[in-house]
Amino acid sequence: MVEQEEKNELNKKNYRKLKRNVILISRTKLGEQQQDSASSREVETLELKIMKLRKENEILKRKFSSMEACQRCSISNYGPHDLEIGLLPFNFMQV
Repeated sequence: MVEQEEKNELNKKNYRKLKRNVILISRTKLGEQQQDSASSREVETLELKIMKLRKENEILKRKFSSMEACQRCSISNYGPHDLEIGLLPFNFMQV
């Protein structure tokens, strides 16, 4: 009878240890999943920012190209004498 009680007590202790280990493993896995989820959200956010910046960059490139083309057109309307006396557009002097 004493041996059976000792076995039962050992089984209970082992069960409690096993239960604690399972809980610790579950918490660890949950923490890892939460970190992975947060990292995935950060990556998605950064990818969206990159896409937005690329789009803005393309828009600015187009604007710059059209501004350069306009300046070339407006400069071609002026003669060499206009350059000497300072009649070129102010924007031309900044470029």
